[in-house]
Amino acid sequence: MGIELRKIEEGVEIKIGIVRLQLSMAEAAAVMTVLRVELGREAEQNDEIRRLKEIIERDRTGLAHGLDQCRKTAASYDWICEGRGPYEYDDDRYRMEVGNLVSSVTDTATKALRESGTRVDEAFIPRARLTSEALEEADPLPKPNPNYATQIPQG
Repeated sequence: MGIELRKIEEGVEIKIGIVRLQLSMAEAAAVMTVLRVELGREAEQNDEIRRLKEIIERDRTGLAHGLDQCRKTAASYDWICEGRGPYEYDDDRYRMEVGNLVSSVTDTATKALRESGTRVDEAFIPRARLTSEALEEADPLPKPNPNYATQIPQG
């Protein structure tokens, strides 16, 4: 916003955009004080908007990377969709392979979500309050089960 000041015989002429005001010196001082405060608020808001956009961009990038890793992991097991591969029907190693796939995707997704959440927390919570214990207590994600394949009911 462009502001022009010009001293005139009766006081000051202030031009803001297409608005032109002729004020006494005291009135001009009051108007300028208000304008300074408002311009300062606008600058603070612009800084905050810029900071939040950066946070969103960093967070999005972290999740995209995690999703890409999940996609790659699942693609490495694409043979499961075509049949049992080298395993016979009663071979429990096939169940372990499926369990490994699920565990790998779950672990990767959980890690990406935690990292993404940590980035957001760091942006909104002072660094001193972020401890690993506090993050673990607040973490709503279930811990991955390393024995997933052995817990599939036999049938």
